[in-house]
Amino acid sequence: LSRIGRAPRLVGEVPGSSPGAGSNCMSGYVYILKSCKSDHYYIGSSADPGRRLDQHNSNAVRSTRGKGPWQRVALVEFETPTAARQAESHLKKQKSRKIIEQVIAGRYAWPVGLNSLNTEL
Repeated sequence: LSRIGRAPRLVGEVPGSSPGAGSNCMSGYVYILKSCKSDHYYIGSSADPGRRLDQHNSNAVRSTRGKGPWQRVALVEFETPTAARQAESHLKKQKSRKIIEQVIAGRYAWPVGLNSLNTEL
């Protein structure tokens, strides 16, 4: 994955891999989940988004308990876990479905200082 890119770019996942799992880099990820039960989105961040999705779907996360099953609809990589947490906070403060859907589509222009490295589905 490129560490230089300023704008998000769509990349495919390697089947059977979990971004962040067993990685030597210190990337952080912002993920967006969509409930299969309702039309709600959830924004979170993690160094291991595959494990975190499993936690959401096993009702181990209080804020999403009983609202799933959940499907990941976006995954955005940041250089560090701290940058990912800042980006998560930024998105949650927007309180905008339109912005969430722009992130999902890979069209969101991140503010200066929150430049993502890659965007995945």
